[in-house]
Amino acid sequence: MVKLKRRFVCQECGSVSTRWQGQCDDCSAWNSLVEEAAPTTFSAKHDLQAGGRAITLMNLDSDIALP
Repeated sequence: MVKLKRRFVCQECGSVSTRWQGQCDDCSAWNSLVEEAAPTTFSAKHDLQAGGRAITLMNLDSDIALP
């Protein structure tokens, strides 16, 4: 299972931290950090928009009798 990345964003100045703390390091506002899911980037192998090469399907018509 994939571990989700978290980040904490200050609601006063927009500063981002990887852990929660009571006071923002940049603007010194108290209790202003809110947890958000960090944006993830997908590698090329997970990019479904890129598509892939076409696969030709063979004709299934046959003269062989099925059991």
